[in-house]
Amino acid sequence: MSKLPVVSGLEVIKALVSFGWVADRQRGDHVILERSGRRSIPVPLYPEISKKLLRKIIKESGIDRKEFIRYLIEK
Repeated sequence: MSKLPVVSGLEVIKALVSFGWVADRQRGDHVILERSGRRSIPVPLYPEISKKLLRKIIKESGIDRKEFIRYLIEK
């Protein structure tokens, strides 16, 4: 299991967009991303996302965890 990097909400959003998610709307400090056939994912625009929340976002997105982490590290 790979270690999760420390990332901001904006970095998570950029990663999700690169995997086909679309930033649909924003409410306060949360951006809601959507993808056809999938549930929407709210991502907070915090300077640092907790590892627990990052794991949950990765799981809900349906993206392979190693592939997601590889994208975040290579950016």
